[in-house]
Order: sequence, then C-alpha cells, then structure tokens
Amino acid sequence: MEVRLRTAGVLASELGVPIHRVQYLLKARGIGAKARAGRLRLFDVTALNALREALAESGVANAR
Repeated sequence: MEVRLRTAGVLASELGVPIHRVQYLLKARGIGAKARAGRLRLFDVTALNALREALAESGVANAR
C-alpha cells in the first residue's frame, strides 16, 4: 500500500481553505508531520482527516 504524503499547501487545496488556516490548525491541534523533505513537513491521510474534523467543529462550511 502506497502512502501519499502532502504538504500543508496541498492539504489546504484539497480542503478548499486558505493555507494559513491549515497551518494554524496543525499547530493548535498538535498535528505532527509524518515525514520531512528538506524543510517541508509532509502529512499523511490521518492529518487530512484530523483537519477535516477540526474544520467541521469550527463551522467552516467550504471544507471538502
């Protein structure tokens, strides 16, 4: 099974929210990166689902 890792920018694009909102939630909720590529933090599907849940809790309507 292939693990697809995403940057915060890709997560924001997939969720349909600004990157600053994703970065805030990653820090505020303590969602850690699965890996790093240089200085980029890479997140897996667990982080994507956690962000989706956090956005739903905060009432963000346009989160995909």
